[in-house]
Amino acid sequence: MTRLLKTSDYNAYSKLRSLGLATNPVSFWASENEELPIRENRFETAVNHKENFIHGVFEQDQLVSILGFMREEKAKLSHKGFLWGIYTHPDFRGKGHGEAIMKMAIKNAFDIDGIQQLNLSVGSFNKAAKNLYLKLGFEIYGEEKNASKVNGEFHDELYLVKTKG
Repeated sequence: MTRLLKTSDYNAYSKLRSLGLATNPVSFWASENEELPIRENRFETAVNHKENFIHGVFEQDQLVSILGFMREEKAKLSHKGFLWGIYTHPDFRGKGHGEAIMKMAIKNAFDIDGIQQLNLSVGSFNKAAKNLYLKLGFEIYGEEKNASKVNGEFHDELYLVKTKG
């Protein structure tokens, strides 16, 4: 089942988010130490916001996939939103959860009045995610060399966009 997360889902979200940051540190801009002090406030702000959201996929009662959406706040940028924190538990990959959560997020984001464009980024090494995003109509518009440095190693980032219509 794919649905919007609620405040009561925080513990399940935090557990899955921690797993993602620990097992895939190159895939996220934040580290566990940087994010943990602000995670709960950020989560509550997102799930209680009228235009931002966090989706989750549940198998039985276990949260197995997450994805956040944030609308740009500045007036000149408010036609855009950013998909962030996309992660599926390793034990539940290959079951279509990533595609399901992306499709729901794309639909819900474009249903928000004025949203015309969705942006996201992905490590250039992450072929499965990149292929899913391309399959769903995102286009690569840029690549940043050495976008992040994890454990002394640099990693490149791809930037993708999908427009409404």
